[in-house]
Amino acid sequence: VVPAACAAEGQDCHVSKCCLDGGKSGLQCWAKNDFYATCVSNETCKEGVHPGETHGTYDQYGKFHLDAWSCKKLGKRSLPGCSTYDKEEDCPEARCDWFHTGKCMAKCAQFGSKDACPQTHCTWDGAKCAVDPCSASGEDCS
Repeated sequence: VVPAACAAEGQDCHVSKCCLDGGKSGLQCWAKNDFYATCVSNETCKEGVHPGETHGTYDQYGKFHLDAWSCKKLGKRSLPGCSTYDKEEDCPEARCDWFHTGKCMAKCAQFGSKDACPQTHCTWDGAKCAVDPCSASGEDCS
């Protein structure tokens, strides 16, 4: 069984129970119910129906009830996103790369699918997410 990949901000994480690194202080997987959870930067989650909720179910009398969030924490909070570091010496090289544009960005190899591969500095080569040669340190493809 292949473990589910961690989810990006705003994506469903109820299966993986983990979030990719992101946000200023990391992302947390918060459960709505047994079938849906999402990665968000919120430090807290309030139980109950959230503003803007549109999904729900009908009871046996035909009355519509909006889904409430359980706000159960699934997994640990992820690390802050690479983009939160603005100095090369602060950019954590184990999981981030420093680019000549003066930006600390996530290592492309950690993204396991074409959909997850960020087009800001990476490219999908058909098998893996790799650094876009035009974004590599010292390169200028213009």
